[in-house]
Amino acid sequence: MTRLETELLAPAGSMDSLKAALENGADAVYFGLQTLNARQGAENFTIESLPETVDYIQSSNARAFLTLNIDLTTRDVGKAARILTAADQAGVDAVLFTDPAFLLLKSHFPDIEFHFSTQASITTSAGVRAAKDLNISRVVLAREMSSLEIQEACKVDGVEVEVFTQGALCLCISGRCLLSSWGGGRSGNRGACTSPCRVTWRVSTGTREDILSTQDLSLIEKLPELVKAGVSCLKIEGRLKNASWVGKAVKLFRDVLDKKENYTKQDALPLGEYSGRDMTDGYYVGQRHAVFGSGGRIATTGREKSEQSELTTETKSAPSMPIVTPAQASTFNLSIMSENKSLECSVEYNSHKEEWTLPKTVIKNESRGLSISDAANWLGQLTIQNSTLNEFTTDNPDFLVSKKALNKIADRISSSIHRAKKKTSKIAKPEIVLSKEVRLLTKFKPRNQSNTFTPKDRPNVARIALSQADEFLTVIQPERIIVEEVTIGDIQKLEELCISTELIISLPPVFFEHEIKDIEALCKTCAQKGIKVEVNGWDSWKIAKDTGVKYTGGIGIPVLNPLAAEALQSVGFESVSYSIEAGEKQLIDLSRSCPAESMLTVFSRPILAHTRGDFTNKVTEETILRDSRGISLSVHFRGDITELRSTKAFSIGGVDSPDIKARWICADLIGSPNPLREWKNIHKLKNKEVFNFDKGLF
Repeated sequence: MTRLETELLAPAGSMDSLKAALENGADAVYFGLQTLNARQGAENFTIESLPETVDYIQSSNARAFLTLNIDLTTRDVGKAARILTAADQAGVDAVLFTDPAFLLLKSHFPDIEFHFSTQASITTSAGVRAAKDLNISRVVLAREMSSLEIQEACKVDGVEVEVFTQGALCLCISGRCLLSSWGGGRSGNRGACTSPCRVTWRVSTGTREDILSTQDLSLIEKLPELVKAGVSCLKIEGRLKNASWVGKAVKLFRDVLDKKENYTKQDALPLGEYSGRDMTDGYYVGQRHAVFGSGGRIATTGREKSEQSELTTETKSAPSMPIVTPAQASTFNLSIMSENKSLECSVEYNSHKEEWTLPKTVIKNESRGLSISDAANWLGQLTIQNSTLNEFTTDNPDFLVSKKALNKIADRISSSIHRAKKKTSKIAKPEIVLSKEVRLLTKFKPRNQSNTFTPKDRPNVARIALSQADEFLTVIQPERIIVEEVTIGDIQKLEELCISTELIISLPPVFFEHEIKDIEALCKTCAQKGIKVEVNGWDSWKIAKDTGVKYTGGIGIPVLNPLAAEALQSVGFESVSYSIEAGEKQLIDLSRSCPAESMLTVFSRPILAHTRGDFTNKVTEETILRDSRGISLSVHFRGDITELRSTKAFSIGGVDSPDIKARWICADLIGSPNPLREWKNIHKLKNKEVFNFDKGLF
């Protein structure tokens, strides 16, 4: 049977899954190493096994795609360069990436294709044209795009388009989520998501429901349309799923592509039994309200993990995630005993065992803690050092543990497993010699001399919504003002209000095809008036570049390492924004070598999720959503996008950390109940969060 030219791309979270994908007809497989990929919870592959893995894939007449699709910290850049060198030596066909640093690294690896990961949040044909300008050979489109939007993306010559067709959907547009990070430092943008959208949330009306959980994606019926539209690659999501699931999914799609069968969505329903979620094509057909559903199955521990593949039991506040089988990740055992004066904890990994105690704190308010039983369920969702919870033991499942203590337990598990692995690892690391040019890139340039301000200094930039402009600018004229939600008709009034402050118009971080013309017109007007715009993604970068307007980098296209800043600078950004997720040490490492003028946001109520899912029938802009960890979200509708913003402020304003330096110190006042008061008292505000500043970012 002659196959269509469209490539079928399958997930490989383990060697067993890789074999299942190839045996059932995958044209290519994508996989990650045990670091720097967006599925740290999978078993993944070692850098030592890379040549053998690639050879096995290519000997099966398939292509090998390596995922390096996370935001890189400064210390990750050298590691990424070593992995790219090893990938080049092993003959990897393509690398999926997100971080701008790869834009400078890729030119030194001409034999490897570079693909924009879906984490790059490409949502329009403008983003695909951006990839062409950047010499990126393929774009993995956002999963929220409709059939017509995908068709427009496919019309761009010279760039391949890849589309997800089966698997899990996130609440949030990929690359635009801070929920997991805000709730404990484990960032989805770094491959460590704890799936907080799958938990039960309390709505301000008093109900508790899986309001943010989405169904699974299935476009099995749409494959002929996608092929006709010019989609180059059909992608199956599932590096956290087992080999049996991968084999079934690949065979199903292979049969359709080879025109052996005409399957319907009903035929794909068994694939959803793995997660316990229904199937949807809501985004594709433009029915954005139809993507939400039950959170699915909860995780289990011990023998149940491998034996109960259809478990549907529900637990009060446990997050829901796909079961991780022993074939996908190593496991550890944990014990928490509360009978004595202290909490007695022990973790066992392989033959390595560590014991420790924690103070036992009496918690009277249930909202400030979790029962040990619920804590076990929470820990069961985490992948710690590529390991998952196997067996859990306690003498009092109802005893309440503080959330602070629970985080300490998770950190202790991580360090214990790390020590055990370091002690038992006897595999010699392969010799990887970086080229002279790549070594020079990873040494970084000197810090930009304009970056002199620290978090302790007063902000010299304010970020406001258009609706706040009159009240704020009548009283305060900071050195620079960034205004969001601006249209062409608003510009003249803003110019009149900006007497001694520089006006920057912020472009939206997420938009879709029908919004391109308005954004182009806005940029052209700004170019004519000499007003800069703030770019927050690759879609808006392309529009700004083509219209000739000057542009800065916003928090929607953040940097975590100096090479990313240099890369953005090389494609026209006049300044860059430090990632709001970063911890203090990561910010110090970054700012020491940042070659571009930079902006540090020291205060905000950050948007923790951008979703295209439509749940206006369930919430209003007065709704507040809360989870068991204390995350509280307000709701804001912006066209197709719903923004979920923290009601609690992030603030490091006034913190004495002199090694963090930036040209611009920004206070983001959007969502503020009183912008003028908060601006004037930025260093004195109480009841605030420091995000990951004091603990670092996973």
